[in-house]
This record gives sequence, structure tokens and C-alpha cells, in this order.
Amino acid sequence: MVSPVLLLAVPLGLALCVPLVGRVSRKATGFVPVIASLFNLVVSIRLLPTVLEEPIVANLGGFSPPFGITLFAGPVGVLLSALIALAGLVVSLYALSYIKTGPTVRYHTLYMLLLVGATGVVLTGDVFNLFVFFEILCISSYALVAYVGDRAGIEASIKYLIQGALGSALLLIGIGLLYGIFGTLNMADIAARMGSADPTSVFVAMALIVVGLGVEAAMFPLNAWLPDAHSSAPSSISAILSGIAIQVGLYAVIRMVFTVFGASSMFLFFAFMGLLTLLIGELCAFAQSNIKRMLAYSSIGQIGLILFAVGIATAGSVTGGLFQMVSHTLSKALLFLAVGYMVYRSAVRRIPEQVPDSALRARRAGGTAAGARRAGPARDGDRGSLFLQGHSDRLLQEGGGARGQAGRSGRGPVLHVHLRHSYHRDRRVPKPDHRRPRVRRLGAS
Repeated sequence: MVSPVLLLAVPLGLALCVPLVGRVSRKATGFVPVIASLFNLVVSIRLLPTVLEEPIVANLGGFSPPFGITLFAGPVGVLLSALIALAGLVVSLYALSYIKTGPTVRYHTLYMLLLVGATGVVLTGDVFNLFVFFEILCISSYALVAYVGDRAGIEASIKYLIQGALGSALLLIGIGLLYGIFGTLNMADIAARMGSADPTSVFVAMALIVVGLGVEAAMFPLNAWLPDAHSSAPSSISAILSGIAIQVGLYAVIRMVFTVFGASSMFLFFAFMGLLTLLIGELCAFAQSNIKRMLAYSSIGQIGLILFAVGIATAGSVTGGLFQMVSHTLSKALLFLAVGYMVYRSAVRRIPEQVPDSALRARRAGGTAAGARRAGPARDGDRGSLFLQGHSDRLLQEGGGARGQAGRSGRGPVLHVHLRHSYHRDRRVPKPDHRRPRVRRLGAS
């Protein structure tokens, strides 16, 4: 049987080997995260059938709880570890050609430590090691946000560091209170003794832990760090922060509240906080002109949706929340990677506030490629816009009589991809002189 300890030991060992590989070849360091993520993905898939029948409990060092370090590999934990490995594999492949400048060896080392911390959070069986892996995840994230070294990245990293440090301090205080109350840090032992403890002391410890983990989970109002961090970090890191880091923080909150504390009375509160986070995140996303900030606020809204689903506390809602967690991890990571390529190619992050006049003229003229030709050439201010309208005529031809109807309604399909370069706005293109040259006749005075 495959041991879940490998999911932590192998990536951690490879992370420590990255500087050694960098002394031989800096380019080869990019392949180390690929190998580690692929290994974790294979091991997680191998473990899934086993944990579906019975969870695996591994005691590190041979010490039994409450003295030893325990890993608990259940169905949800192994599923999330496979999801972390899959997202990490995709992003590490993307980073092979995306991360070329700067301290690349440190980047890949910190990136692997981030994945180790995220995997440890979903697999740990005691609250102190939850804090340890949580700190590995957070500290790696702080450094990676400032990887570019520009002013915006450093400022966002400092904001993230300050709020994350406060959250970590509250989390550690809450864990200390739990140890003082129960005399153990094992999650199963704490859950078994929960009925014999003072409710007020338990509530204080739970509140501190929820606030501490809620900073990383981007729950409202603890999410002020996220928009700046996601928009300033490299797109590969933005994908990991949105797809993995905040999901892991939310999973830790849900696991502690509903599995360890058994606080069924908190369902309504979490449903309300989830709804509030959802509305604020999505409304703020609509108002953004920076495309990466828009995706960052959208991630906040999706976290609220997952929290709302879990707060409803029905079998269908919890299943839907878990499905949304998987969907958001993959979709938002791919969105950030796609946006990173767009920004890399165009050097522009701002979303245009209006459609260029040439597109409006084409739409009024019939909404087809022929209409675009009738609308005339674009003005100088519209240069840099790319209209892929050749497919519209083919689509209308395949639609038969729909062509005439579309022409009459002026709503034919137009495939429009707009890539506007900022330098085209300030570019002064001299107009050609179409005047006929004067010809002096021979003999004229």
C-alpha cells in the first residue's frame, strides 16, 4: 500500500535539492516542480480507491497520538491533494517558459514549498502541524508575490505579510488555548473530548482559529490583501494563490469548525458570511478595469459561494460546494494563466471601457465581415484592435436562411478579440499627402 507520507516527504526533499540542481543548470531547476507535482498526482490517484473504502491514518516516527505527528488521508483530503498536484503540474509547466528572469532557483524552491504546505494542510491530523504547514504555505506566498521586485509587488507583499502575520498569531493563540483545555493537539482526540469542555473557552478558541485561517481563505472582511497580491504577482503565482492557497484556507476553516468543534449552530452564520462575501466580491469585480484585479475579486466571490453552500448544510449543498471548489481551482488557475499570456504579449492589463468605433460601425452595418468592410477602415485611435470576423460569414452560410435574417436584424455573429496597445493611443501617424504635384510648363515665366 502506498503511504500518504510520500506526498510530503518527496516534494519536500526535491524542494531542498533545487539549489543543488541550480548549481549544475539553472534551466533544469524548472523541471523539478514538474517531477514533484507529477509524482504527487500519481500517488494521490493510487490512494483514492483505498481511502474510499477506509481512511488511512499514518503516525510519523512510530509515536501514537497524542504524542506523535499524525496524517489523516480521507477521501476529501486525498481528492484535494490530487487537485493541488494537478494544478501545480499545469502551473509548473507554464512557468518553464514564463519564468525566465530573476532568481529562478529561489522561485522554484518557494513554489515547491508552497505546494508542500498546501498538501500538508489537507492531510494533517493534528492542529499544531496544521499551523506549521499553514505557515509554510503563507511564507512562501509572501515571497513569491514580491518576486518581480517592482514597487507594486513589494507593497502588495508587505500588506499580505502584515495581515497574514496577524492571522497566524491569532491561529497560534487559539491552538494554545485548545491545548490548555484538552491537553492534546490531535484533532480526533479534541473532537472526542469536546462535550466535556467549557463552552465559552471553546468558543473563544474557535473564534481565534476561524479568524486566523479566514485571512488566508479570503473571507470578508479579512480579504483586503488579496486583490493587490493577485494583481501584482506573476500570473503563475496568481493562479496558485487563487486556485490553491485560498481554497486550502477555506478547507481548513470548514474542517476545524464542523469536524473538530462540531459547531452545527454556526451554519447560519457561515451561510450569511458566504452570501456577503459572494455579493461584495462579484460586485467589486464588475467595477474593475484591471483584468487581474477583476479575476481576484471574482475569486473572493467564488469563495463566498462555496462557504454559502456549506453553510446551508444539506447533502446536496455540501456536494455542490465541493464540486465548486474543484471547478474553481481548475478554472481560475487557467484563467490567470491565459491572462498572463495576454499581458505578456500586449503589455496591457487595462480593460477598454468601450468598444472601438470601427466595431460599432461594423455592427451597425450588418454585424458581418462584409459589414466591417462597408464600415470603412479604423481610425488611428483604433489601431491595435484585432477583429477576427472571417468566421462570421462562414457561420451564416452554414445557417442557410439565417443570413438574410441576421442581415435584416443587424445582429449577425461577430468574433471579436480586442487587443489594444497603450502606445497606439499616443502614437502620431503622419497623414499621407494626396495633393497632386504642380507641374511647371516649359517656357512659362
